[in-house]
Amino acid sequence: MKIAVLGTRGVPAAYSGFETCAEQVGKRLAGAGHTVIIYCRRGRTATAGPTYLGMRRVLAPCIRSKGLETLTHTICSSLRALAIDRPDAALVEPAQIPYGAEIDPQAGTRALERFGLRPGSYLLAVGRLVPENGFHDLIAGYARARLTTPLVIVGDAPYAASYKRRLRKLAPPGVVFTGYQFGAAYQELSAHALAFVFGASVGGTHPVLVEQLAHGNYVIARWTESNQEVAGDAAAYFHQPDELAGRLRELGIERPALQAARDRSRARARRYSWQTVTDQYEQVLAQLVSPAAASKHATATRSGSPRQG
Repeated sequence: MKIAVLGTRGVPAAYSGFETCAEQVGKRLAGAGHTVIIYCRRGRTATAGPTYLGMRRVLAPCIRSKGLETLTHTICSSLRALAIDRPDAALVEPAQIPYGAEIDPQAGTRALERFGLRPGSYLLAVGRLVPENGFHDLIAGYARARLTTPLVIVGDAPYAASYKRRLRKLAPPGVVFTGYQFGAAYQELSAHALAFVFGASVGGTHPVLVEQLAHGNYVIARWTESNQEVAGDAAAYFHQPDELAGRLRELGIERPALQAARDRSRARARRYSWQTVTDQYEQVLAQLVSPAAASKHATATRSGSPRQG
């Protein structure tokens, strides 16, 4: 199949969960023999050539505005796809398929040294700095817990200047804002945290939550149905900042129990695999092209050898 991926900032992934999904699924689809075209925005991805991990990169224009950038880029990409590239199927938004996780089992500590951190001695929060991700509540809970353990906030947002100013005003000493961190730096910060705190209140499966479970981190998450569905009993939950403060204070007296919690996180994460996710997307896309072909693919996947990845 020739598959177009639209609506992302492009690859290499450097922004959100959909970009990560596009990269992880796209490279595996390309490895399986499909032609994968990903439409990228100029200046929104790290420098890369016309191909990346087997995927073809096509730059399409957009209007740089919070309300128009994604819309105009998707329209331009769609017109290009219809007129020139002519894919068999297109992926515009993630289907109702869970995300996967990919971790570095030998993550170093260079990023920790850059921010003055010690392994196992900081709390981690990751995400776009927007209100729906609840960083104001994470900071409020951390402040009320009166911990000496740093809270490291990894992330940024291009159109949220007022909210970022609000967060910095709320933040007590001990909060470290790192900005965006990707690749090895993100892996290192994730691999060596004492615990991961997660405040998102909307959305389905959040890739960062899956990734932190895979790292074996003790997870303290805002209770929502979707967060509970992803993390299950591998996480502790909170509703309000005061409840989060209590959860954070417990870390100081329950450290012997952390290893059991880490084991639960890793066990929970095993149900998420990028190759399984790719197989499901491949079947959905094949169904769009040819229902009969999709049925044959599903039969072959069940009866053949499992793919590695």
